[in-house]
Amino acid sequence: MLEDGETKIGDSFAIAEHLEATWPDRPALFAPGESGRAVARLVEGYANLTVGAALMPFIVKDIHDLLAPADQTYFRTTREKRLGRTLEEVQAGRENRTDEIRKALAPMRHMLRSAPFIGGASPLYVDYIVAGHLIWATTVTAFPILDGEAEVTAWLARVRAA
Repeated sequence: MLEDGETKIGDSFAIAEHLEATWPDRPALFAPGESGRAVARLVEGYANLTVGAALMPFIVKDIHDLLAPADQTYFRTTREKRLGRTLEEVQAGRENRTDEIRKALAPMRHMLRSAPFIGGASPLYVDYIVAGHLIWATTVTAFPILDGEAEVTAWLARVRAA
């Protein structure tokens, strides 16, 4: 949630657009032109539908365990309904399924061979979209989600340092 004076914005993409429009003298969040926003929407879809979806089965029970007891019942009920299994069943055997994360991050490894950031020489909003998923996931679990992901881990460190 962004509160900027009387303006309140809850959607991440809309927040980025607001920041870009409100402070044009700051470093850009989008690549120039309409294509910058279109590419950002593509990356948003990749982050949500591929990266986030791949990470969820690895962390869903860990998220539950971090919640306040008053929130755990709602979280468990809604997630188990969506996933069709118990949280324990979803997360079970994750150490044998890390190839699912590697597959989801393959486009990142491919891109990082040619540029230090998704945005090119410096990070743009597209970097923060993907980084947000990975930072969140590595924060809520002790499971080594990014083991063996040297390129992605190095990129994530660059994004955090930027």
